[in-house]
Amino acid sequence: MLKLFYYRDGRGNFGDDLNPWIWYSLYPEIFADQAPDHLLGIGTLINDRAPRNGRIWVCGSGAGYHGAAPLNDSWNFVFVRGPRTAARMNLPIDKAITDPAILVADLLDRRPQQASSICYMPHHDSIWRADWRGICKKLGLVYLDPADDIHETMFKMCRSKFVIAEAMHGAIVADALRIPWVPVKAYSHILDFKWQDWAESLALNYQPEILPEVWDVEQFRSRNEVFKSDLKKKLIRMGMNASNWTPPLPDNNANSSMGPLLERLADCRDRAAVVLSPDHAHHEARRRILATMDEFAASRYVA
Repeated sequence: MLKLFYYRDGRGNFGDDLNPWIWYSLYPEIFADQAPDHLLGIGTLINDRAPRNGRIWVCGSGAGYHGAAPLNDSWNFVFVRGPRTAARMNLPIDKAITDPAILVADLLDRRPQQASSICYMPHHDSIWRADWRGICKKLGLVYLDPADDIHETMFKMCRSKFVIAEAMHGAIVADALRIPWVPVKAYSHILDFKWQDWAESLALNYQPEILPEVWDVEQFRSRNEVFKSDLKKKLIRMGMNASNWTPPLPDNNANSSMGPLLERLADCRDRAAVVLSPDHAHHEARRRILATMDEFAASRYVA
């Protein structure tokens, strides 16, 4: 039996929060809360933050964040997210299938009727850098908060014409449900490697639309945090800087950057070329994951 391991954001995060719904729905027989071994599923989890106790079974995770995974005989790779992860882990290419979030297509048989709305989903770290809900409202976009309930989010997706996604799993789930999408990059913390890893697993090229960075973080911080940040900036300008300080908040540039951002995002809404993986690549990836997981689950159940 296995214990499901995935990244848990205290505020919620769409891609990570798909894990229990997908895995417990499709393969409940292989899981137990107190199991000694771990299944690593959806997420960039192949790193030094993985569990150190028991055996690890990687089922669709990717590499990219944090330090290198401490690989040893306890690590077992059933399949990984894409060809770049397989190469980094020195695995045969047939271990690369795609992100397991594609399996939402097997759990949503009945879907709401498609409407004419267009959705925008920021990365979960971006929502604290500017008022993305307000930005979407100005442009008539449906805001998909990555911290919201996954089912409510997918309902809104299903009713959209296409999804503009900075969050990779916004694109992955849209693609799985055969909803076109547009990749964007609003901040430098977006990891190209993981996007390329997934995109190449479905014969796609990752070519995001680049948005101007807007920083308006003070509205999300307490007055005390803002005061401390301003004090640090003054001390740094005076030549005082301690290596153990947390960095001050970025300077607010909303007055100068908001206009260009709205113009660029409106252009994405009105003229960007939408993306959708080829039907044959999508169907083959789903088939391979289900066949691989069925075989794996059968072996675990016997064991």
